Amino acid sequence: MMNERLTLREVAQTVLTKHDVSGRQLDALARSRGLTISYTTINAMAAGSYRSTPSDKTLDALVSLSGLDQAVVYAAARRPIPLAPLAERLPVDADSLTGEQQDAVLAVVRQFAKANRALDRGREDVGNDERSAATTQVPGSGAVIHQLPSATALDSTMPDDVAARSQESKGRAQVERDRQDDEGEAP
Repeated sequence: MMNERLTLREVAQTVLTKHDVSGRQLDALARSRGLTISYTTINAMAAGSYRSTPSDKTLDALVSLSGLDQAVVYAAARRPIPLAPLAERLPVDADSLTGEQQDAVLAVVRQFAKANRALDRGREDVGNDERSAATTQVPGSGAVIHQLPSATALDSTMPDDVAARSQESKGRAQVERDRQDDEGEAP
């Protein structure tokens, strides 16, 4: 049982039991500590009826209030542990990039964020094939961390602007044109 991942329900029940409070009382306790978790959220989690994806603020409140490792709580929510904010990790001279360069960086970030949102929405629908998220167990904690598959594993075509700069691959529009050409030539 040590290797089993906790569920979000079990984490919420752990918090309520540890503090011996109701959802409303936990909401007030969290606010008094500068944390964010509503009583409706904690009650739904504890009842097993919570169907949303919890925010980082909610998960951080669960970490603080439960005493569990961050990896355990995030794994229960099937969410990766957040890294330091991207803006804090940029080099000091990043602001000296030209407008075009900044736009290019933002476009790449937006595409990765969009792909991650699509992965989050489809994670439960994906089976055990080469497109599935890999898992890694955190040593000593029993937590399972989901690693996102690469963009290549998810989509064999590239956005057209990327494909235009690559001589090795076709963009989505070219793949679609080729498909239409093939259908037009079919007997």
